[in-house]
Amino acid sequence: MARARDPLERLRRIVAALPETSERLSHGAPTFWGGKRTFASFAVDHHGDGRVAIWCKLPAGAQQALVARDPEIFFVPAYVGPSGWVGIRVDRDVDWTFVAALLEEGYRTVAPPRAVAALDGAPLTPSRSGAPSSSPATSRASGSPGRAAARRSHRTRGTRTGRRRPA
Repeated sequence: MARARDPLERLRRIVAALPETSERLSHGAPTFWGGKRTFASFAVDHHGDGRVAIWCKLPAGAQQALVARDPEIFFVPAYVGPSGWVGIRVDRDVDWTFVAALLEEGYRTVAPPRAVAALDGAPLTPSRSGAPSSSPATSRASGSPGRAAARRSHRTRGTRTGRRRPA
């Protein structure tokens, strides 16, 4: 069993509290998913950088602000840094409450709307029949055409270049 002070174990506990998350290895590192998209990764000495860190996806502008605020803790990680991800050194004395808040913010940027609503404690969205709808399949059964019909409708209006298809 991991020690309570183990940063990976702490990261796992924070992520486990978020709805619809999972952990998988990606590029040899524990990576955390909100729905179908990644929002955090755990890196140990990535390509010899000497850091133990969490890489976290954050909204635009957050990376620059955090790195400017405390460059000893926050940094621009390799590969994903240009996409706005921020590295958080956890081999230093960090405020884990703040780390948890950043992870939640990153999760919100990628999580499905229903998962964000569950996180916020929002009630389920009522369907046309007035019954609560807990999944996309339920809403399609109640009369909503769903994503496939919307894609078909888009294709009949024109191509991606904006030119109409011949009739």
